[in-house]
Amino acid sequence: MPACLLDEEMAERCRDYVENYKEYGHEIPSVSGMSRHLGVSRGTIIVRWKQHSPDIINPILDDLQAEQELALLNGGLNKKFNANIAGMLLTKHGYSTKSEVNHTSSDGSMTPKGASSFYATLEENDDE
Repeated sequence: MPACLLDEEMAERCRDYVENYKEYGHEIPSVSGMSRHLGVSRGTIIVRWKQHSPDIINPILDDLQAEQELALLNGGLNKKFNANIAGMLLTKHGYSTKSEVNHTSSDGSMTPKGASSFYATLEENDDE
C-alpha cells in the first residue's frame, strides 16, 4: 500500500511518533516532525488523511497537540526552552500573554468619573 494512504500500520507509526518523539531527536512533537518520521508530506497528514481518514488521524493529532502543549509548558517553566518562544508557541493552544492594566489608584482618586461630574466641577469653579 502506498505511503500516502493511512492504513493501520501507518497509524501505528503515527502513534509511535507521538509517544516517542524525543527518541527521534525532537524537543516537542509536531506535524512536521511526524511527517519526517513517516516520510510523507505535511499536506498528506493535514489534508489527505484528515479528509479520507478523520476517525483515525484526528485522535492522533489531538494527542500530538496535547503532548506538544505539555512539553511547551514544562520546557518554559523549567527554562529548558526560551520563555518567549514557548509563550509564542503556546498561543496556538489558546494561551495568551495579554495583561490588563487597571488605571485606578488605591485611594480612588484616579477612578474615572462620568461626564456629568466633570461638568459639575467646572461649573463650581466658574462660580468662584
